[in-house]
Amino acid sequence: MAAAAAAAEEDHRRWVACAVALDRLPAVGSEVYYFAQGHAEQWPSIAAPQAANPMLPCRVTSIQRFTAGEEPYARISLVPADHGIHPAADPRPNPDSFLFFPKPLQQADIQRSYLAVPKVCVNALFPEIQVGSDIQAIQMSGLDGDTYQFQHKVLGRKNHLKGAWDKFIANKRPDIGDTVLFVRRSDLSFLIEVRRQNPVVDHGVQQPVQELEQSSQLAAQRDAFTVTYYPGRGSDSPFVVPRGAVDEAMGKQWESDMEVRVRPRDLVLLADEPHGAAFPTTGTIRAVTPDQVWRNLQIDLDGSSSSSASATKNMWEVEAVRAHPPLPKRTKTGRDPQLSRDDQSEEPVSKIRLMGFDIKAKDIGTS
Repeated sequence: MAAAAAAAEEDHRRWVACAVALDRLPAVGSEVYYFAQGHAEQWPSIAAPQAANPMLPCRVTSIQRFTAGEEPYARISLVPADHGIHPAADPRPNPDSFLFFPKPLQQADIQRSYLAVPKVCVNALFPEIQVGSDIQAIQMSGLDGDTYQFQHKVLGRKNHLKGAWDKFIANKRPDIGDTVLFVRRSDLSFLIEVRRQNPVVDHGVQQPVQELEQSSQLAAQRDAFTVTYYPGRGSDSPFVVPRGAVDEAMGKQWESDMEVRVRPRDLVLLADEPHGAAFPTTGTIRAVTPDQVWRNLQIDLDGSSSSSASATKNMWEVEAVRAHPPLPKRTKTGRDPQLSRDDQSEEPVSKIRLMGFDIKAKDIGTS
């Protein structure tokens, strides 16, 4: 039973992580780049059509998010559009921590005008009620943008979620056995969604081959097109990327032997799960693929097993720690002050070996 419960919790965690990824998509109207190769990575067994422009500047015209299927996904409509001359700043929000709690729905939960909320959910997610009060207002929103003005009512040892519960049930139309998921961001705002026990098949979704071919054709003609984004499939990298993130990364010089830090991702945790600060993943650039933007960095990750010692990353997914090890400080005679006098040659150093090249010491500078 314990193993089954742990597996169910992990399954919910993956689902919530996908929902969070949809919540963090670029806003409608924003400038982005569309990467056809990343789009195709969602279906590894399908050969992607050759894109006329593998890095296509676009503008987001609409986003539709869907959660009734097996997994959360979004349809993102794009129109090719040249970006402005000046590079844009990176608009991506800082990584956040998301606490979630799954509550299976019973018949009474659907029929009543309130939801009985378990104490562990209340203690871990809900804000504290003011002293002397037994009710508080909590606003939650769905991925579709609908908002719900709930009232959290304390009745002895029981906690009821009232107010907009009727509206939520009418909008989502859950069945017995479905799960309502409460998700709290670090700023104490809330996301609420229903995960279906029996997912609904969306017959409007194109077949992968058809979608890839149509997107490639329309993009080449600079016509509007729509792509489907599944956060939980294939690549872990969104292929519709804010312009500022790409512009900022392309403005940096990436070289072999550079020490980098992988940008932290959003953290999704079960409500009563103990957690601490995540340690950043670091590594060293092994190679930079020239004339390529998507996944152009081959990185040797620190502390990884032999089976996952290297990773191919996008440059906007990492940050430079420092370009190269700092040069040793030298005296005007070229001596290293950290060495004893006996360990140093009396002859001044005329040149040093750096990155495979002989460089004159006077060109490095003196201290």
